[in-house]
Amino acid sequence: MNGKKIPILSIVLYVLAGLFGIYTIWSAYYYYDNISTLVKQGQAVIKGNEFELVSYLMANIAQYLFFGVALASLGRIVHLYSTERDLYFVEDFDDDFDEDFDEEFYEDLSEDFDEEPDEELDEDASDEHHQGEPEDDR
Repeated sequence: MNGKKIPILSIVLYVLAGLFGIYTIWSAYYYYDNISTLVKQGQAVIKGNEFELVSYLMANIAQYLFFGVALASLGRIVHLYSTERDLYFVEDFDDDFDEDFDEEFYEDLSEDFDEEPDEELDEDASDEHHQGEPEDDR
C-alpha cells in the first residue's frame, strides 16, 4: 500500500467481501458435492440438463461471488481516494465552522424568531382547530 491509513469504511467493505468469498467457496463445494453425488446415484443426468445446472449455479453461487468482488472493489476505491482530511473530518469541520461563522447573520436570524407572530394567523389557526366538520364548498 502507499502508507495511508485504511479508512474504517474500507475495512468494513473488505470484511464483508471476505465473508462473501468464504460463503462462495463453501457454496461451490456443496454444489459440486451435491451434483456429483446425484450423478453417481443415477438420480441426475448432466446431458440435457445443462440449463438447470447453470441456473442453480447462478442462483446459489455467482451472485455472492459478484457481491464479494463488488464490495472489495468499493473498499479499494474508498481506500485509494480517501485523504487524511476524510479520516479526520469531524475535527476539520469544527475548525472550519468557527472560521466561517457569521455573527451578523445569526443576530438577524435570532431577531426574526423573537418577533411576535401576527394575531390574524393565530386566529385563523385556532378557528380551523375548533371547528368540528370542515365546511363543504359545493
